[in-house]
Amino acid sequence: MRRLQWQIRCDCRHYRHRPRSSATTLCQGVMELRDIYTAVNLHLEILQSQAKTKRNLEDFQPTPQGLWKRAEEFEQAATVVADAARNKVSLPAYYLWAHSIELSLKAFLFAHGVPLRKLKSRDFGHNLKALVDEARERYDLKKTAHLSNRELGEIYVLNYEYVAKRFEYHETEDYHLPHRDRTKRLAEKLVRLIGHALNKSHP
Repeated sequence: MRRLQWQIRCDCRHYRHRPRSSATTLCQGVMELRDIYTAVNLHLEILQSQAKTKRNLEDFQPTPQGLWKRAEEFEQAATVVADAARNKVSLPAYYLWAHSIELSLKAFLFAHGVPLRKLKSRDFGHNLKALVDEARERYDLKKTAHLSNRELGEIYVLNYEYVAKRFEYHETEDYHLPHRDRTKRLAEKLVRLIGHALNKSHP
């Protein structure tokens, strides 16, 4: 690029004493050439960046810790939203708690060998009940995070709205919701205990 700019300056100086119209035409042509050169270089940089991003994505491997970290972030975000709502019912906060619970359970199952593609499948997807039942019945979740019958019931109630995406689409004014503070503590509990177990197994 430096070399081309030098040529452009020299060309413009060389034709400085020619008739005005000729010099102007030549300089305009050189400037157009410079613009084309700049555009080509920019395009090449974009292509190189895209190729690098693609390689990074191909090299990236999801981990249980990564899912757990996202669960923690959603739980923290829910607290911020709930606090901002004060004493009002905040459906976005309930959505964030539910998503945190989903990711905590998926992190637990992923760490126990359940493939990520299965966790994304219709068998589980966003179904909190299916996830917690799988974690309890096949992978002994109680050793990591014991859930009382009441807490299980709260997950089931939350799942009724969450799996149907009723938090996202305003299709009703009638929601079945567990108590806000208990939902908050439940999401925090799963993040804390499952995170502790993951850190012990993968320090």
